[in-house]
Amino acid sequence: MRAVSWRSACANGILTDATLATSAPHVWAIGDAACTPHWQTGQPERLESVQNATDQAHHLARTLAHGTALAFRTVPWFWSDIGPLKLQIAGLSTGADAQILRQDGARLAVYHLRQGRLISVETIGCPADHMIARRLLEAGLTPTEDDIMAGPDRLKELLG
Repeated sequence: MRAVSWRSACANGILTDATLATSAPHVWAIGDAACTPHWQTGQPERLESVQNATDQAHHLARTLAHGTALAFRTVPWFWSDIGPLKLQIAGLSTGADAQILRQDGARLAVYHLRQGRLISVETIGCPADHMIARRLLEAGLTPTEDDIMAGPDRLKELLG
């Protein structure tokens, strides 16, 4: 059995290409162990998230069932309950160079942009913003600052 350089570019996981394939023929990696190039940055990322593992499993099942290896391109999302508050994140804020903040009392939404494009949204107590942010990111849409400040109803209009 020959050695495989799975860990060469990602010291803490199994390196894959964009289709979740490793450098060994007919071997894929998914879930917490997979270190996969993120579709927005191209940088290897290892995400420890139930949703990411589930999304990668579905993607690999489609690949194996249909025999067509497509790039894994899903917006990662996360959540955590912190006491009475719910933190929700859509996308990855790595490399963000600007933020737009909307706050209403204990409710907070931070929209992260890189070179004028929406890359991530972090919210506390704003489930509507989180759900809309996921759809905006999936569609590759970037709202204006006025749209963001107007709130979820205006953002929903952008999605048609």
